[in-house]
Amino acid sequence: MSNNKFLKGAAVLGIAGVIVKIIGAVFRIPLTNWIGQDGMSYYGCAYPIYSLFLTVSTAGIPVAISKMVSERITVRNYGGAHKVFKVSRTSRRIGSRLIFNLLSGRGFYCRNCTE
Repeated sequence: MSNNKFLKGAAVLGIAGVIVKIIGAVFRIPLTNWIGQDGMSYYGCAYPIYSLFLTVSTAGIPVAISKMVSERITVRNYGGAHKVFKVSRTSRRIGSRLIFNLLSGRGFYCRNCTE
């Protein structure tokens, strides 16, 4: 029975992935008409960077942090939960500053991308 649930879940995820790809392909046609070739060149430069940061930010890191905090709270280790929270907050701040610094140089990246 567990194997059957796994296969159903995998099938749903696979179908959802195909639907998302189709929507993405259909989306690009009106986008090209709307912003033109120059806009698409900027889009082509910026989208991989955006995609990378989106993947990193939603890759389960918030869920992992909340799980670690809740595990420590469950065993009444409030100091450990607070430490996990402080470390994650500090790493988030450092990561945010790093991403901001990388994106601040986006003009240089896009100028070199289209040449």
